[in-house]
Amino acid sequence: MKILQKIIAILAFLIGGPVAFGQIPSGRINDISIANYSGSLHSVAGATITVCTSGGSGLPCTPLATIYTDGTGTVIAPNPFTADANGNYGFWAPPGNYFVSLTGTVPTWQSITYTIPPLLNGNNAWSGNETHSGTETFGAAVVQNLNNTFFADQFSGADPCAKIVAAKTALLAAYPGGGIVDATNFLGANTCASTLNLDGSGAPILFKVSPGESFAISANPAVCYGNSISLVGSFTNSVSPYNPAFTTSVAGDTVLKSCDYSTQTTNYFHAEGVNFVNTNSSTTAAVVDLTDTSNTEFKNVNIEHAGGTGDLVYCYSNVASGYVAFYNVMNNVEINGTTSAGIGYHLADECNDFKVIGGKVDQTSTPISANGSSLTYSVNGVDFIDVSFEQWANAWLTAGPYAYNIGTIGGRIESTEGGSTLFAITNTGSHVRGIVLYNPDIQGSTTQGTDAGVVTVLGYAQGGQLFGLIGNLVPNGSSYCWSNSADNGLDCLGVATDSLTYNSNPLVSSGTITLSGGAGSHSFANTYSGAPVCTANDVTTAANAVTISSNTTTISVTGTGTDHVNWICVPAGQN
Repeated sequence: MKILQKIIAILAFLIGGPVAFGQIPSGRINDISIANYSGSLHSVAGATITVCTSGGSGLPCTPLATIYTDGTGTVIAPNPFTADANGNYGFWAPPGNYFVSLTGTVPTWQSITYTIPPLLNGNNAWSGNETHSGTETFGAAVVQNLNNTFFADQFSGADPCAKIVAAKTALLAAYPGGGIVDATNFLGANTCASTLNLDGSGAPILFKVSPGESFAISANPAVCYGNSISLVGSFTNSVSPYNPAFTTSVAGDTVLKSCDYSTQTTNYFHAEGVNFVNTNSSTTAAVVDLTDTSNTEFKNVNIEHAGGTGDLVYCYSNVASGYVAFYNVMNNVEINGTTSAGIGYHLADECNDFKVIGGKVDQTSTPISANGSSLTYSVNGVDFIDVSFEQWANAWLTAGPYAYNIGTIGGRIESTEGGSTLFAITNTGSHVRGIVLYNPDIQGSTTQGTDAGVVTVLGYAQGGQLFGLIGNLVPNGSSYCWSNSADNGLDCLGVATDSLTYNSNPLVSSGTITLSGGAGSHSFANTYSGAPVCTANDVTTAANAVTISSNTTTISVTGTGTDHVNWICVPAGQN
C-alpha cells in the first residue's frame, strides 16, 4: 500500500465577513480520486473518502474528524462519504492538518495529508511557538473594555458626556454588578449639551477622570449621580485648579445634584479630586445641591462660583416624602465665592450629622447657615473641625430657628478680612441649642451676637485672654448672654448681659485677672448660692504657680508679679 503525502492548496473558498456566534469558520478541500491503470492515471468513481484527524492512521483511517457541509461550520457532513462519478470529492473543515484515506473502489488503497491554512478574516486558535520576521502592519484596534473597565472615548456619542453615558450603559449590560468607566482620555476643554448622568441604577460604578480635563455642560444639573457612585479625578491629598472640572455658565443651573432628588434618598456618592464650578457672575442656584442625599463624602474637592446669591453647598431633605439627608462628610473641601455671594454651607430641614473636616470657606456672604422649618424638620448635629473661614460679608454663623448642636473645633475664623459679626441667631421660641466653639483661632473683633446666650465658646484666647464658657445651653424660653466685652470682645446686643442664672443657680463664669504685686481678685456679676469650684493658670509664664480661693461673691488669686491669670468657676457639684 503506497502512502501519498501532499499538501493541497485551498481551491475554494475561505468564508468572508463576520461569523455568527457559535459557528466554526471552515476552509474547503477539493480533490479527485485517481488510480494507475496499466501505466496511466484514471479517475476512480465512487471511492470511499474517510477524513481523519492529523494523528489518524490506517486504511480506512481512524479516528474520524468532524467535517461540515459549508464554510459556516454549522451543519456536520457525513464522514466517510463517496466520490462522484468522475472521482471528484470535497469537504469543509476548520484550519488544520487532516489525514484522509481513499478506499473501496480504488484499486490500491491510499492516504493523503491535507493542510487547511488559517483564515485571514476569521477567528483562529494558535498553539506552540511561532516566529515572525520582517515588517508586519496591523490596523487600528478598537478596544472598548478590558473586563469590567470600559473606555469612554471608544464609544459613540455626540460629545464626551454622551460617550461616558454610552460606556456606562454598555458596562451595565455586560456587568450588571458594576465596574469602572474610564474617561481619562478627554484631555483639554470639552463641551457637553446634556446632563452627565452618572446613575448606575444602584450598581457601584467608579467614574475616572483626569487632571487637565474640563467639561463645560449646558444642562441643569450639569452632573447628576445615583446610589453607590464614585467620581474620582485625582488621588493627591490636595485641592488643585488642575483637577478635572465640571462647570456650567448658566446662573440658574446647579452643577451637581442627585438624579433622583425628590423621588428617593440617594446614598453613598463619593467625589474626590475634582472641581465643581459655576462661572456665571449672577449665580442664583446652589453649585452643589445635596437634596435628599445621605452618606456622601467629598474629598479634596473645590466648589466655587463667580458671584450672585446662590449657595455653594446646599443640604436639605423632603422629610414629608420620607427622604433624608444624613451623614454627609466634607473632607478637605475648599469653598470659594465672592463677598456678595451666597452661603458657604446652607443646612436646612433635616440635614443632620453633617461633618466638615479641614478645608476652608472663603469669600461668602455667610459661611454657615443652619435653620429648620419646624421642630420636626430641624437641623441637628453639625461639626466643623479645623476649618479655615475667611472673608465674609455678614455673620459668620446664621442659626435658627430650629437649629441644634452646631460645633466648631479648632480652625481659624478671620473676621479681620470680612464681616465683623460672629453670630446672628434667631432663637424664636427657644429653638436654638448647643452652639459650641472649642479652641478656635478668632482673628479681629467679633462684635455682635443676637440671642447669643445659647452660644458656648470654650478655651478661646484673644490677646492672651480667656474667652471662657459663654451663656447657657438651654435658655428655657429666655435669652441669656454673658458678656465681658472688656476681656473677650463679644458684645451681646439686644439681650441682657451678665444674666448668669439658670433655675436660680449661678452658672459658669470666667475671665482674666492681671496681677499686681503677685495678687488679684474678681467680683462675680451674680452671687453664687455656695462657693464655686474654680481653677486658674498663669498664661504669661505657664511654669509659675497660681493659688486661688473663692467664696459666693469673689475669686482671689495669688501668683507672680504682674502676670496674667486665666480663671473659670462653676457651681459646686456641677464641675
